[in-house]
Amino acid sequence: MFAWLIHITTHICNEYYDFETDCLNSKRGQWSGGSGILVNGLLSLSLVRNLAFGLFFVTTSFTLVSNFYDPLSPFHGYSLLISIAILNLSWFYTAPPFKFQYNGMGELVVASTMSILLPTLSAIMQHQGKWIINDNLLPIISLLFVQNFVRMLVMNVHDIESDAKCGKNTLTSLLGVRITSIVYKTGQIFLTAMPLIYFALNLLQFEIAFAFMLATPMGWKNSLKLDKEFENGKRKEVKCTKDLPFQATMHVVFTVLVVTVVVLSRSLFNLPLASTLHSEFWLPNSTAQI
Repeated sequence: MFAWLIHITTHICNEYYDFETDCLNSKRGQWSGGSGILVNGLLSLSLVRNLAFGLFFVTTSFTLVSNFYDPLSPFHGYSLLISIAILNLSWFYTAPPFKFQYNGMGELVVASTMSILLPTLSAIMQHQGKWIINDNLLPIISLLFVQNFVRMLVMNVHDIESDAKCGKNTLTSLLGVRITSIVYKTGQIFLTAMPLIYFALNLLQFEIAFAFMLATPMGWKNSLKLDKEFENGKRKEVKCTKDLPFQATMHVVFTVLVVTVVVLSRSLFNLPLASTLHSEFWLPNSTAQI
């Protein structure tokens, strides 16, 4: 419920605060550049603004009320702190005063929220907010973080021109498409090599490492498509790259799906997982028990 509220709140907030940019975007695709509900006049600006603030209020209230009035709620301890951090990072992704997406930090914020904070929140919610997590989570979130970070770079490629016109300095626009392509390719090298390295270091079970490896061809296919943006050192329009935001997102979705199936299968067949990290070893004033 919390994740759904955060997601819809962020989308509506982005529609409102990205309105100027979306109006200038002549290359809006099916998977990037906003939904077009404001640009096409489907909804009024005031309605979307009120809806965004209303959803922010509902999400905040849901989180706080769950913490203070429900003793069995998972929104206690570190869960509450992480939830508040996720809520604020999501809102200020495009909203002032921080406007992370307009200052080269949006890609980092999205990757941190989706690949670090949300998985960590899910883990500690199972222990009523105590910092007790399986140490499998650490290498997994490092891989997902890189995957989501380079995905967000690709998501912004086709919006570079419109973003530049209104001063929206995404990291993609600051780097340029050529360097973005190099960074994306470097990410695929990391995602190809690190599961094997983690397995060799006994930080990740073979099945989980293999699940990550199973998705790597999708990333390399996207990388080759991004390379086609260039001809003799200059960018060109290539029809096949229009679906890159969708394909890069599906790369993440497929990875998460396969890894989840593997982890649940190991649990179903009572296969041993890695040991558990308890916060009393490295976080002060914890009530976690060994």
